[in-house]
Amino acid sequence: MEEGHNPPPPPNFVSPIDDICIAEKFIECLRGASLDNADEALPPEVLEQLRNPPETPLTLDNPDHRLSLNIFIAVSNASEATYDTVRLGILWRHPEDDILTYHRVKRLVTELSGVVSITHNMCSNSCVGYTGPFSLLEGCPICGESPKVPHKQFHTIPIGPQLQALWRSPESAHDMGYRKRCTEHILDELCRQHGHRTSPYFQAGKINWDDMLYRNKTSDCWIYIWIIADLAPGLQYKKWKILPGGFIPGPMKPKIMESFIYSGLHHVAALQKEGLRVWDTKNLRVFVSHADGPGMAALNGCPGGTHYYPARFLPGSFSVAGCNHADKRHLETGICKPTIFSRFIPDRILGVPGVFCLDIMHLPALNLPDLFIPLWHGSFDCDHTDNSKIWKEHGKLVAQTTPYIPGSFDCPPRNPAEKISSGYKAWEFLLYFFVLGPALFYNLLPDTYWMHYCKCVRAIRILMQEEIFPAEVAEAHNLLTQFSDGFEQMYVQCRTDRIHFVCPSIHTAAHFAPETICVRPGIIYSQWGTERTIGNLSEEIKQHSNLFSNLAQRGIRWCQVNALESMIPDLEPAENPLPWGAPDLGAGYALLRAMDNTSRPAYLQRHGEIAGIGSVSVVRWAQLHLPNGQITRAQWKEGQKALQDLRTSRNVTLEIDDKPYIGEVLFFMLLRINEATEPKPVAVVSLYGPPHPGLLAVSSNTYWTARHLRDAAVKVVATASIRSTIMMAPNEHYRTRRPREATSRDGSEVDRWFLMDKPGLKLAERAGLEELFSEADD
Repeated sequence: MEEGHNPPPPPNFVSPIDDICIAEKFIECLRGASLDNADEALPPEVLEQLRNPPETPLTLDNPDHRLSLNIFIAVSNASEATYDTVRLGILWRHPEDDILTYHRVKRLVTELSGVVSITHNMCSNSCVGYTGPFSLLEGCPICGESPKVPHKQFHTIPIGPQLQALWRSPESAHDMGYRKRCTEHILDELCRQHGHRTSPYFQAGKINWDDMLYRNKTSDCWIYIWIIADLAPGLQYKKWKILPGGFIPGPMKPKIMESFIYSGLHHVAALQKEGLRVWDTKNLRVFVSHADGPGMAALNGCPGGTHYYPARFLPGSFSVAGCNHADKRHLETGICKPTIFSRFIPDRILGVPGVFCLDIMHLPALNLPDLFIPLWHGSFDCDHTDNSKIWKEHGKLVAQTTPYIPGSFDCPPRNPAEKISSGYKAWEFLLYFFVLGPALFYNLLPDTYWMHYCKCVRAIRILMQEEIFPAEVAEAHNLLTQFSDGFEQMYVQCRTDRIHFVCPSIHTAAHFAPETICVRPGIIYSQWGTERTIGNLSEEIKQHSNLFSNLAQRGIRWCQVNALESMIPDLEPAENPLPWGAPDLGAGYALLRAMDNTSRPAYLQRHGEIAGIGSVSVVRWAQLHLPNGQITRAQWKEGQKALQDLRTSRNVTLEIDDKPYIGEVLFFMLLRINEATEPKPVAVVSLYGPPHPGLLAVSSNTYWTARHLRDAAVKVVATASIRSTIMMAPNEHYRTRRPREATSRDGSEVDRWFLMDKPGLKLAERAGLEELFSEADD
């Protein structure tokens, strides 16, 4: 090449593959994204607010309008007729008030929030949306739908106005500063410790101070949502902080998802170019946010289909041209077509494929159980053995745990031998496979296979925490690597006829730990938020005759109300107020009824924080509300009910003198030592002994079984020492499953119980997934 000459441009390659051509067309359309594009036009007043946001807090001085809004929000799950009935009742008593009609208050909500939807036509068979390069089509390129057929429509809710609303009150603006505060803390820690990190992973990313990272996930209902990652993890999953992004009518599955998601991504791409001007009410400043790109697994360009078996080890006697490479060879990404997200500004997203985060809901809760359970009870087409009797006995053991599983654990797993193929829920799989499993599969599986499975359980339990320490990430990664390689060695054994055992979920699991470091804990951005949103919106649908249209309208209303409550925080009523007569103990603790109607004598041993106590008269309380949202109950009341009527909630984790314990609560009380002191809230608990050390070790710390010490270990402890409610179920199979072990007949099998903790409890408590206060025992 001669000096000074530039290299020739690359050839203008046009792919003959339709999927690649379509993806490239949508990518090219995003190149010209602008807020002024006619195909994605916003109302003039919304566009003006995006570019010139109001620089004052939103106030609502008209008391009649304020009352109208309060009623509108209070009856949001009811019908229009309910609003009209309440309005007429107020006007009957106060005819001079100007309580807005339903349609006027809806218009006021739209005007104040600035949140609107963009509507596009779509194929009536849900094949494509007429957006981007498809905007001028008159018929469907997939099914050939005639242009004369009336089109269906779908709604997209632009994210820009909603982001502006999140900064327009001091309280909400403070919440939006969570990520910045955490990042500053980490940077300070790295500086002090010479680059060594010991604090837990909770959030990370290539994000500028004033940029807001949000991720969207699709669901089987074809709804996508925006999760605001600038908020603390718990706030991200509050109903009023989750922002629906779009609604795609069914019932048939969309064929070209890019055409439906394009409108929302076009808006984000335009904001990245132009910048979103935001008024920060807390710091009284305007800043420009270049919105950070989202991730969406359905559009990542990775291979789909049902016949993809990524075996790491070469099967014996295997000779296929192009496949005789060495063990553990793999592609860098597995991407087989360009993704629409590649059009985003590179320093505004986490990169491809990094932006497409793993889903810690479906893989552990559905994919892995769906592989192992059929494999274990012999329904796969290999070396079949009839073990239906053992499977039925195991199913009964699972069902027998139900009365011991606290109500705060939500839906308990049903008998898998009867129900696993008829609507078993993801949460049931999670509790069954990753929580009950180590105890109930003990000796049902051969030792080697059981210990291999426990490694996976331990790692997933770690990675489902909201906060994960670096040492825990390392432990989880080591266990999942052993699990992943061990699966092929134990189950596949380099046999060609078993390659189909190697589902993608086996080796995908090994990527969860590194992704925790690169992004943040998977539980924070998993699809649980999407599934919960779908459930909430489904509950609000009142007109099932026009299901999808009604769903979209509920979503738009949801976004508008969310924006208003961010700008005027006191519109949102207080969460979970304590019932009448419940003493607030502070720090999230509160005693709940039932309670004794008179003082009763009780003997309190001299243990715990309260010393010098003998025989006194006390008034017993039956329940304690914990800061994590759970309700712990007492044996005093639960013991009066039949076992089949219970979801036992009296077993707890405790922290006494910085040491962990497990105990059963006998009752609660407000204990007054003498007249000069304030009553002290305490619990009388009976402790369990230490876990079996051998079983705990070989199960990778997943099988926690211990004896109940009963009256030999009764303590009086401060209620503030109680951390969470757990399950303790009878461990009958400890002795029946291991008769060959001397320890199974040495007395240690008597009154033995095994523990189950609720997965993701930290996230549940902060998301407000609290138990309903029950006064059934009053």
